[in-house]
Amino acid sequence: MSEKLIKQSSLETEPRTLCIEQIQSAREAASYVMNNTSREEALSIFTEGLQPLKKTRGVEISDDLEFSSASSGVLLPCPFRDVLTAPF
Repeated sequence: MSEKLIKQSSLETEPRTLCIEQIQSAREAASYVMNNTSREEALSIFTEGLQPLKKTRGVEISDDLEFSSASSGVLLPCPFRDVLTAPF
């Protein structure tokens, strides 16, 4: 009995944290930025506010554990969640 090993990217094993509406909103916003700004401006927009993660006992944590959605300021639970994979 030989079983085939199926390779999965680490992204596919991460917990799902955004609902489909939030993913679609983020895609639309990213598309707008990419189509209406230079590469340098887009890079600045996408990396603005990023901070390095701290490691504590081998577990990465972030100082800011608050989540919010762009439209309401609050992350609401969504019934359907989508797994987003990287385009590369």
